[in-house]
Amino acid sequence: MKRLIAMALCFVFLCACSAKSEEETSQNVISTTAHTENTTAEKITEAITEASTQAEPETSAAKSDEAETIKLKGYIPVYDGPSYDDVYKQTIGKDGTYTIIEETTDNEGNKWGRLKSGIGWIDMSLQEKYSSSPVVISHIYEDIDEYEEYIADDSEFTEKIAFTANEKLTDVRFLSLTHDGVNLVEDKILYEIDELTADNPFVLGIVFYGDMTTYGVSFKDENGVNHLYSIYTSGRNGSLVWEEVGMEK
Repeated sequence: MKRLIAMALCFVFLCACSAKSEEETSQNVISTTAHTENTTAEKITEAITEASTQAEPETSAAKSDEAETIKLKGYIPVYDGPSYDDVYKQTIGKDGTYTIIEETTDNEGNKWGRLKSGIGWIDMSLQEKYSSSPVVISHIYEDIDEYEEYIADDSEFTEKIAFTANEKLTDVRFLSLTHDGVNLVEDKILYEIDELTADNPFVLGIVFYGDMTTYGVSFKDENGVNHLYSIYTSGRNGSLVWEEVGMEK
């Protein structure tokens, strides 16, 4: 009988030891798994942090590359969107260096730039186009300090138009024009000056009585060639339009 009791006690002891061993093993497995998961999570966090740190300079560089500085004259026109179907707002207003933060091309092939100042968009080809013209015609802009002025029409609707020469011009005449059924021809002379130079622009005060009202300026360039430009407002966007309609030796 004592022997049976002793054997039973030994069996219980062995079972208890086995259960404890299994519990410790299970805890060790759980601990190892948790450690592995923590290590993996740390590695993932480190990888994300490193990738983020490396990406920051590239993003900044990309943004810098999108911006472009460009020298513009005060007479460059500004529109509220990147096309000539958008509304004309104003001229740049002051000669200087400006930052373009976005570029796009319209369906006519014109390349447009959005100004960082937020005032609108410009046709980026106009700077070169205007620089190669003997005269630039625009709404008056703020950067004109000294100029000769003549107000041909003084009313609440008067618009002041600036004529800026890129070279010495002579025999300058400011005209109202009419259509003879085929061509634009001189109606009457509004004002005459002997010479127009880049450092002394001329400002003419006129009224556009509807889209068909047309004015003009004629002059001789440095080579003695006669030019005639027509001036009118666009029915498309309200901007000032000027184009050469005559040239002869």
